[in-house]
Amino acid sequence: MLLLSLFLLVADPPVADRLAKLASDFAALEKSFDDELVAAKHDNAKLDEANRVYNEKWRKAAEDVQRLVERHPDDPAALDGILLLTGDMRWTLDDAQTELAIEKKADPRMGRLCFNLNQRGGEPWAESIVEAVAESNPSREVRAQAVFCRGCQYYHSAFASGRAVPESEMAPLVEKARRFFREAAKFEDVKTPDGKTTIGLKATHELNRLDNLPNLRVGGIAPEIEANDLDGKRRKLSDYRGKVALVVFWGSWCGPCMAIVPQEKALWERYRDKPFVLLGVNCGDKLEMAKKTVADKGMGWPSWYDGDETRGPIETDYDVPHWPRIYLIDAKGVIRSIDAHGKELDEAVQKLFAELD
Repeated sequence: MLLLSLFLLVADPPVADRLAKLASDFAALEKSFDDELVAAKHDNAKLDEANRVYNEKWRKAAEDVQRLVERHPDDPAALDGILLLTGDMRWTLDDAQTELAIEKKADPRMGRLCFNLNQRGGEPWAESIVEAVAESNPSREVRAQAVFCRGCQYYHSAFASGRAVPESEMAPLVEKARRFFREAAKFEDVKTPDGKTTIGLKATHELNRLDNLPNLRVGGIAPEIEANDLDGKRRKLSDYRGKVALVVFWGSWCGPCMAIVPQEKALWERYRDKPFVLLGVNCGDKLEMAKKTVADKGMGWPSWYDGDETRGPIETDYDVPHWPRIYLIDAKGVIRSIDAHGKELDEAVQKLFAELD
């Protein structure tokens, strides 16, 4: 009995408990890093040092999770480790971890893993996992989630960040993305893993994005926006035809978005008696936070609410690559400038007023 008691005292905690501790520690690291970046402001030396220390700790944290998964591949919590690596830790799986994930392709948690990998187009290890789940998971819901994510991977392969994809390669990738999104759009009743929306709705907006891409440029017709504003009022962009419209995608968490509020206010106040409208699209905020920011900053113009994720339906339709995203639209609904700031934006607005005279 004494030996058993001693064994229990020195035995390792369950894998699930150790993973929970690693996840908690990593969340604290992320919070600390964010606080350091805010405190450093424009001090490049401090920013560089904060990044150096964070990257070292980030790598060590991910390696700790990897070792735990490798030592306990048969533990049900091993998949939670893979979810942590590919999710919050934004880590790339090695061959052994990829093989383990594929072995667990029937697990009901695989839909979450597919969503972790949906932007990793062009990465064979990630594509192989999602493909295996889409083809063979016994759950209709998980298969639907995987089918949607295959479409996302093909999209990100076609529009790869940091490299130009030749048109001859892009067109087939876009068509494959469209095919998977069309299939996913049929799952109108299947929720996303976070339960916030449905696979069918997300796929529909991805199809909208593909359809809108040719127009999301200077000279293109601005795609329609129809959604509720922060006060729950339904608004349509087309209702403002005949006016110069400035549409700004913003979030309270976005420093550059908040930095341009004074210029937005100046335009709004200067041209409120002219055929001009300023329209925001709030992205990634809780509704209460968005309303508080509007009140605190004196943002008296209306903003559509695009949900508390930074990839809401309006953002998706408009293929928003960064925040703020600024579209200046003329009275006929044609996009006349994108991401103009300062004096350039003032001059562009004045030019459109001159065309109305």
